[in-house]
Parts: sequence; C-alpha cells; structure tokens
Amino acid sequence: MKKSKLCKAIAMATALGGLGVGAYLPTASAVNLPANSLGDVLIFPYYTTRDGYQTTLSFLNTDESNLIAVKFRFYEGYNSRDALDFNVLLSPGDVFAAVVEEGASGPVVRRAANDTTCTVPHIPFGNTTANPPVPSGSLPISTAAFSGNSLVFDAARANTDGGPADVDRLREGYVVAIVMGHYPVPGPSAILNGAVHDSSGVNTEAECIAAANLFTQTAVKGGTAALFGEPINSLRGDYTLLNVARGTSVGGNAVALANFFTVTPLPTDTVSTVGVGPRPNCTVVFTDKFGYAGTPVAWDPNTSAASCPNLITAQQPFFFLEPTLNDAYPPEAVVFVNGVPGGTGSLGQNLGVTPLTWAPSTSTVGSTDVDYGFLAVSEVLRARTIVNEWSVNPNLGVESAWVITHPTKAFFVDRDGFDSPQASVNTLRFPGTLGAASVPPIAVDGFLAPFARTFNGTSCNQVGFRLYNRDEVGNSPSAGGVVPSPAQPLANLSLCYETNVIPFTSDNFVFNSVLLPSLVDQLYESVDKVAGADPSMLKPFGWMRLDLDTDPQAKNGTTTLAGPGLPAVGFMLRQRVIPGTADTYSDISDHSVKR
Repeated sequence: MKKSKLCKAIAMATALGGLGVGAYLPTASAVNLPANSLGDVLIFPYYTTRDGYQTTLSFLNTDESNLIAVKFRFYEGYNSRDALDFNVLLSPGDVFAAVVEEGASGPVVRRAANDTTCTVPHIPFGNTTANPPVPSGSLPISTAAFSGNSLVFDAARANTDGGPADVDRLREGYVVAIVMGHYPVPGPSAILNGAVHDSSGVNTEAECIAAANLFTQTAVKGGTAALFGEPINSLRGDYTLLNVARGTSVGGNAVALANFFTVTPLPTDTVSTVGVGPRPNCTVVFTDKFGYAGTPVAWDPNTSAASCPNLITAQQPFFFLEPTLNDAYPPEAVVFVNGVPGGTGSLGQNLGVTPLTWAPSTSTVGSTDVDYGFLAVSEVLRARTIVNEWSVNPNLGVESAWVITHPTKAFFVDRDGFDSPQASVNTLRFPGTLGAASVPPIAVDGFLAPFARTFNGTSCNQVGFRLYNRDEVGNSPSAGGVVPSPAQPLANLSLCYETNVIPFTSDNFVFNSVLLPSLVDQLYESVDKVAGADPSMLKPFGWMRLDLDTDPQAKNGTTTLAGPGLPAVGFMLRQRVIPGTADTYSDISDHSVKR
C-alpha cells in the first residue's frame, strides 16, 4: 500500500479535471490537509490525565514496504514547551500505541500492553501472559522545559516562562508525530533490518536496544541519516479519552498533514513511488543547520546531494528538540478556500472550494523576506470561525466542552531574554547565519500576529461568539450601554493558552481543566439565556460560532498569514454521566471551520 508523494495531486487533478480547472492543480511539494487522513505529520489535539482520565494514542504505518522513523512529541498545554519526546521505528504495516496516565509522581507515557515496536530510547516491553504479568515500561512527562531544571548550555539560559513550574502543568496538552524518514526494507543496515517485526510480528528487546543506539549524534552523523530517504505520507493516527470511574470512552482521529516534507529529486537520486530514497553518501544532516553543535552548516536537500533528504535527528540534547512544525520543507501551503463571501479566492462561478498555493514570502524580519515552515503550517490550519454543537442538561447528567489547540502558537509568542533552547524561538534554532529564514521570527519578549501577546504565564487573544439553540434563538455578550469617557472597552472572551478548554457549564465537569478562557462567565451567561433557567422546559442544546478574528492582531491585513483568524484544531466532547447508573455515553465531534 504505497503512498506516493504525488497521490494527493493526482486525486485532485481527477476531481477538478471535469470542471476545467486543471491549471489550478496545487504543487505536490506543499503541506496540506489530506482528504484521506494519511500524512507525514499527525496532530493529536488533546491529552489529559485529570480527574481519572487516561488518553490512548496510536498511529500506524500504512506503507507495507518501508520502515519509518517517527518523532513522537508531547507538548504541555500552556506554552507548548517540550514535555517529552522519543522516536518510534514503525515496521511496514506496524501500529504503535501508548497510554498517557497518572503515575506515582505525575503523568507518564506507557507503552501499550504487549506492544513490541522499537522506540528510541528503548521502552521496556510488557507481557500480560507471564505469571505474574510484566507491566510495560513508561517514560515520565517532565517539567524540565519550564521549571528551571533543564540541562542548558550555560547558567544564563534559564528556561522559566512565567507559567506554572509544577507537575500539574503536565496534565493537559497535545501531541505531534512527525515522520523523519523512510528506510526501504530490507536495506543495508543489519541493525535496522532487525528492528523490523519478524514473521511472528514481534521484536526482541536486544534488537530494539541496538536500533536505539543508532540515534546518538555520533551515529546519526556517521551513517544513520544516510540510511533514510524522505518522510512519506503513510501515517494515520487515533486517540481515545477513557474515564473508567465515569464509564465513558470516546475517541477521534488525529489531524493529518500531508507533504509536510518533500524533496525535489536530484539527478543522482534514487526515486521510488513513495519519494526520494536514501543518499548513501550524504554528509550534512538536518540538525547541522542549527546552533546545537557549534557553527551552523547549510542544509538544503533540494539543491545539494551532500544534504541528507530527511529529518533524522539524534535523540540527545539538544538535537532531540527537532524536528518541529517549523520544519515544513519547502515552506509552502496548499489550502482550500470557501468560494463564498469572506473567502480569499474563487475558481469560476459557484465553485465551492479553491485550491491555492501559498508561501509566506511577505513576512519580514527587519527588511528581509523570510520563509518559515511554521507559517506554512499555520496557514493550512488557519480558521476565521469555528463551528460546532453544545449540549447542557443537568437533569440528565449531560454536559459538553470544546477543545481548541493552536499547534504553532509558540513560534509566534515564545522568545524570552534567557535565549533558552526550550523556548520555541531562540538563536540556537534560528541562528541568523544561514540566510533570512534562520533569523528569529520575533524579538525578545515580542510576538507575531495573528497572536496578540508574548507568553508570560498567558498569551491571550480576544474571540467573539454567538450561541444558538436548535430553534435559531441566539445570544452574544452584550455590548453594554453608553458610558462616560474615559472608560475601558468591553473585554471579550479570550483564549490564553496553546490548548484551551471551553466548558459550557461553570462546574467544568467534562475535563476539570485549568486551561480555561478568560471571562468564560460570558459564555455561561449566554448558555443560561438560550437554554433557560429550567433546561427541562426549553432547549438546552444547540450550536456556537466562535470568531477567531476578533482581536485586532488577527484581522485581515494585520496578520502574517494569508487571511484573518488563528491556526486551530480541536473538537467538542459531549457526555452523559449519572452516578450510580449505567446510563452513560460520550461522543466527539471535530470542529468545522470557515476561512
């Protein structure tokens, strides 16, 4: 089941060919949201261990001929500081599953029972058939990236960011999986061949430990990176939110990005149906362009055969901080725009969607045009408006909450004066010596539109909303009456974190989250007005429109993106829980967006 880098473009050409718009076929080398949910990047919009929750995350390699190396990264929900990351070596057709749960000293990520996929570092296998059963190994989710306790280059590079510094900050966040490269099976490395599941579908601990040792910086530079070709669109992911005490379990699909990384073949390259293969003689690895190992070295696999055509990275400080959503290559996006008023383009008359190719060439630092990968990803995920349902009925134990995650926000708001490598923007990740794109995108304590504040415990963007019940009765926050001058303008509901949880009742029962919007009471008041004081008599359910372009920084003409709004992913979770009964259910609905 091979996933060609061109399959998305070919499918689109077929779909649009009958409409006479083939000239608008987007480039295959630009990041996009694939219709088939397969890609080289996955974004899991939420994990939580609060109030008895466990979060199960799984992803599978749908390619049946190639092993893929995947960076699996957990971000805490306040400011997207790296809370845990490790690599996963997925055999052809393999599935990896892990559980985020509360451990003795805080949240941990545990290998699923009887899973034998190789990881870097190695996570010990479990065995449920042993007597007594052997539990799977786990890795702790860590406060090191924001607590001041992280390994740093020198004492001046403190990593505190104004937010909480305790373990409670780790109990909510989101997760990103990035394919770093593919290894054709069987290949020239006996160790990587050993990391592929055998005919019985298992690996041994010794095989996985040997494979993990290939990801030291010495090994990566010494030949590991040369064993891998470009990342391929073969990844699919799912998540489940399980609460045993409530008797609820509900899940959804990870958001996939396709063509996040695409290499233009050079004359000396070997090219298969999945993309550019390994370059056995390459010497410049992906992380050479950063400042982690001293003087940066230019890396550009589209123009230099010496550059390895992948994102293979050492699992050692601080190389393990890469890759991220800033590493879209090339930094271009393909988006579909609603062909209605408010859209930014159209194809002929009455055509519903418009494919547009966009590159952030108008974004500037000083007087220099720059092309940052995180801007391309942000454009793909940009939403002017989010739409979804809500439901609140205390008489039946029904409550609901929205989750909204901004996966690229930290690149717009997180650069402090300590220049910590744990901050999303620092002079090690953006050394400023290899051309415009390596210049830090924001100044110290600065921010970049569409986000409106640098992070210092919070970073808030105002949003607007209108709440409806199912009979079109709507309500928005009151604009208030006339006031004497001077006076502060009416404050709006604001999203202040990378991951935001919006409950529709003040008891915050669904997730018991701490990542609540500011002035969320505005929403509770609107729910009361729409649903009525006695929900059993009226309509305690409906839908909401959330406008992400309310803040001046997110409006058209001020943002660094191609249009208004914010990059966002997420879902609505609705649950019915009546203690002491079996009358429980839960469901998830992904947000719809308008651009």
